[in-house]
Amino acid sequence: MANERGRSLPPINTLMAFESAGRLGSFSEAADELSLTQSAISQQIRKLEDLIEQRLFFRKGSGVRLTKAGGLLFETISKMLGDLAAGFDRIEPYKNEDSALLVCPADFAQGWLMARLGDLHRIRPAVEVWVITRDEARAIDRIDVDLIVSRRPIHTADVESVPLMEDKSIAVCGRGLAHGLRSSHSRGRRTCTPSDARGRARLGRIPARQTAPRQAAQSRCYD
Repeated sequence: MANERGRSLPPINTLMAFESAGRLGSFSEAADELSLTQSAISQQIRKLEDLIEQRLFFRKGSGVRLTKAGGLLFETISKMLGDLAAGFDRIEPYKNEDSALLVCPADFAQGWLMARLGDLHRIRPAVEVWVITRDEARAIDRIDVDLIVSRRPIHTADVESVPLMEDKSIAVCGRGLAHGLRSSHSRGRRTCTPSDARGRARLGRIPARQTAPRQAAQSRCYD
């Protein structure tokens, strides 16, 4: 396999063998993880070293450790495999047309949403909800997200933003501080007395797609 610059790239199985061996510090453990033999792992590593013409591992007792070049390559390959796995996870919801991708703050998901998904499942058992927690989502990715719950309105041409609920925050303090605040207030001083802070949670949604509307059943969370 060659990339756009003409460099020959190793097969994905070789990169997986190298990443596993580098992470575990052992060819035998890498073999167990990948359901291969130790000799197969050694062969994959030799092919990779021959390709780049550099040594990637030092022997260390019964295990191995990465060379400086191996460590640099490990960082790159580890990130690449992680991104690849995330890419497959990202498209997983599209196998089910009755799925909805929802982005919301983690506290909203844990404190309000998750307790209500069971009721939704009973009403609409075919619908699958995928929940992505993100504290500050300022825009909707048209490919990925159907709904977003945000503390601030999202003003873009392709998003409909409507109020979802109103939240109240109050200050809580000990008795001693409360007494002091009341005393200061009775003497006419300007104090930082607690006051309600109202914030509106807004629901942003993309207009209906060409396909049937997506709604929800099982819930899956990603941080």
